[in-house]
Amino acid sequence: MTARRGMWLGALVATMLVAWTAEAEIAIRPASPLGSFYFHGKYSRQPFDPSTGFGLQVWNCANGAMPTLMTDTTPLVACGAAPDGGWILADRVHEVALPAGACVDHGCSCYYRDRSARSSGGIRSLRIQYARRGHANRVWLESFGDLSGARQANMFVVITIDGVPRATMQDTFQALRNGGWFSDY
Repeated sequence: MTARRGMWLGALVATMLVAWTAEAEIAIRPASPLGSFYFHGKYSRQPFDPSTGFGLQVWNCANGAMPTLMTDTTPLVACGAAPDGGWILADRVHEVALPAGACVDHGCSCYYRDRSARSSGGIRSLRIQYARRGHANRVWLESFGDLSGARQANMFVVITIDGVPRATMQDTFQALRNGGWFSDY
């Protein structure tokens, strides 16, 4: 029992080390062959540098538990402790990444567009308005991919910069009538 408490304490510390809790409106609409993912939110008061890479991951637990970030460097997301003392790992439902320099700087924001993403998958559009005057970075992202793994309402979202987690969000998403999930966190 003490080992489990220690593991969860470690998870709490790792979560606290991530710089920011994201605030966002998210819609996940699984479809065949490619579902759509929409994210509009805020994270970190440190201005985004367009020469760095941007990534976003969505995690889900098959058992319905709330996923938890277990480390602050490489995202390791767990659903709880396993009977053998290890971790029950979460499933990555969706991941998109934009390489460093791909978001074209336009002064106070950067943009990226790929019109073929609707049919081939990946990021269709990304706009990041840089943090300034005490306000956080604002992100608008639309992407396409296999979202069939989004089966449980409890989800965990990680924003990464150059592969390192910079913001997280945990929420119980609401089911949409026509299929899919929505969060207004």
